[in-house]
Amino acid sequence: MNILIKNLPETEIAYIRRTGSYFEPQEHWGKLINWAISNGLYPPQQSFIGISLDNPEQVESKDCRHDACVTLPEGFEKENHKEMKFRKLEGGHYALYSF
Repeated sequence: MNILIKNLPETEIAYIRRTGSYFEPQEHWGKLINWAISNGLYPPQQSFIGISLDNPEQVESKDCRHDACVTLPEGFEKENHKEMKFRKLEGGHYALYSF
């Protein structure tokens, strides 16, 4: 696995959170990808990002949280999408790898 450390700007995202083992099926990705494609949000203009929020060595597997995310273009009308969650990722250094 090639890991790249990169400084990224603050970024607006849409996301779906899943709680459970990181090693079980990840259905939330399929839901996010279908929503993103139906709204014209796909590479190369937008990026898909997975965020693992818990360390499975410190948190029980059933309680581990993972966010499946897609970046949003400036001016995206979030209020038209009540089924999605939205937030900003802080800018800063991130470890990146392709999956």
